[in-house]
Amino acid sequence: MSVFAILPAAGTGSRMASAIPKQFLKFNGKELIVYSLEVFQNNPNIKSIAVAASKEYIPLVKRLQKKYSLTKLTSIVEGGKERQDSVLNALASLPLQSKDLAAVHDAARPLLTQKILNSAIKLALLKSSAVVSVEGRDTLIRFPYKEEIESSYKNPSDSIEYIDRKDVYYVQTPQIFNASLLLSCVRRASLNGMTFPDESSLMKHYGFSVHLSEGSLLNFKVTIKSDLEVIKQIIG
Repeated sequence: MSVFAILPAAGTGSRMASAIPKQFLKFNGKELIVYSLEVFQNNPNIKSIAVAASKEYIPLVKRLQKKYSLTKLTSIVEGGKERQDSVLNALASLPLQSKDLAAVHDAARPLLTQKILNSAIKLALLKSSAVVSVEGRDTLIRFPYKEEIESSYKNPSDSIEYIDRKDVYYVQTPQIFNASLLLSCVRRASLNGMTFPDESSLMKHYGFSVHLSEGSLLNFKVTIKSDLEVIKQIIG
């Protein structure tokens, strides 16, 4: 049984409004994706890593592979339009066996610790799945008609619904599942024209159990410009 790491890195980072996808922005002279890759490179439980990148960034990933001696990065493939397309291409490039696990991790989530990764792998070995997450801590509201209300000057409180935070978890990555089953489900979803935001929602849709593993607020995904300042402070 082997554990493979999958990093979908074909996103354009449109919410960042940057000329360069966020995963390739530099911090202390090192691309963000390298910080993520090194976590898996340095973990003894990980056999190899696959990265799915946009066609124009594949040469850069290959240069980074050599520059930082990422010996476990054995597969660099072209990503797809959606996250699950990139995951599909990465999984299909690996020599998977029936009991192997795939740990899918966001390329722009660079502060994953070895402790969190090891705990998730341990849980996946026991339960066949592990999704890193953190408990909701803030007051949460649902505001389904925000744009409609703002345009009509209605009272926003008429539409706001409070959500009990004790029942809410923020889903992070890595998300670990049996690699062959994940590949099968991703292919099935693609053939049916279905798109899921992450692996846990896809696997849940097809009837597989999702088990939560403890994450950290520091294990956040760089998504908007303000996240860059946080990363600079932490990495710097």
